[in-house]
Amino acid sequence: MTSLEEGDLARVNVFKVVCENLQEIEMAFGATVGLDAIKLFGERIRRNMPQGAHLARARRSEFTIVTDNLSNKEKHAFLRSLTSSLKNSIRTNGINLHLEYRIGYTSLHEKIEDPDVFLQRARIASLYARKDHVKFREYNVLIDENTKESLSLLGELRKAIEQERLELYYQPKVLMSDHSVVGAEALARWNHSTRGIIPPGLFIPQAEQCDLIGEITKWALQNAAKQQTQWKEHEAHNQLKVAVNISVFDLVNESFPGFVKKIIDQHELDPSKLELELTESQLMENVDAAKKILNELSDASIILSIDDFGTGYSSLKYLDLLPIDYIKIDQAFVFRLIKDAGSRNIVQAAINLSHSLGIKVVAEGIEDIVTYRMLADMGCDIGQGYFISRPVPVKEFDQFSFNINAPKKA
Repeated sequence: MTSLEEGDLARVNVFKVVCENLQEIEMAFGATVGLDAIKLFGERIRRNMPQGAHLARARRSEFTIVTDNLSNKEKHAFLRSLTSSLKNSIRTNGINLHLEYRIGYTSLHEKIEDPDVFLQRARIASLYARKDHVKFREYNVLIDENTKESLSLLGELRKAIEQERLELYYQPKVLMSDHSVVGAEALARWNHSTRGIIPPGLFIPQAEQCDLIGEITKWALQNAAKQQTQWKEHEAHNQLKVAVNISVFDLVNESFPGFVKKIIDQHELDPSKLELELTESQLMENVDAAKKILNELSDASIILSIDDFGTGYSSLKYLDLLPIDYIKIDQAFVFRLIKDAGSRNIVQAAINLSHSLGIKVVAEGIEDIVTYRMLADMGCDIGQGYFISRPVPVKEFDQFSFNINAPKKA
């Protein structure tokens, strides 16, 4: 793009095509298969381009198409042709592969001196295509709000992952009956060079808009597994379960169970000591695809948990159809437990229903001893929250789990 003259820019459109699951394909089938697949993917793009268009491979999984200025009708015809071709599986090395993709595109409406802005806008549109769960999205100024700051943060986050500046904090989970520590939820923290510790709520939503969320999930699984390897050497820790949050993209990624099992084998872990947490809303987005993935994980003895349970009642009918081991009562109900009879009734009903199906119950967001005791009396199995402990670095977690015998005094 930098070789184009300013006068040329007024006559062009830019399309950014991103292959989303190349990394998973390479991990499952090897780099050679991945390389062949992305080449064939690029050839399909080339065959569907308008006459006079130019194609460049911008990154290992991204392609940029530059065309002469197209009418809306021509753009839509091109997108229909391209998406129709890309939806078909690609066969290489005797393997049929489905390549997930998204497309962002833009047209120039004002004078821009820097051609890279044009490319950036197409990429922004591709990020929003993924966020909105659609195959393509056109750039407009409304989706550009806070874009510079967001892109800057995403760029820094990518480097932070590569340079291992992320850190896992661990929040203890205790058995309500005897207060013993039985596990921990692993939560990502970003140790930023100038902003200090950044909690996940400030960077995970942005990571979910691009391919970084998959990298963060894999990083978290790898590091949680390493920690489990150390814990199993100590008597006080060798029965602990570690829970890692997964994203909606993992639930529709057929290679994800294989990746998890590979980590377990690599670290020689007991799979029943690894717990994967998914939110109720994630599960409801694509139940059929999720069921296949969850069954494969469960068959490998990996523990599965539904987080934020109770925020949507549509999942109730699926509890006996899916291989769920735990539900986590949404903390909004836990917060209101003392003062709100309705919340108490919902929590008690969820506990009774879960136990009737052989599912254990975790309450998160416990912030005082009264709530803790109420949940214990209701039959809740496991507790988690600031009353017990905040998420802490692993050294503090180790010390806590060694010393804890009863909940802290209020």
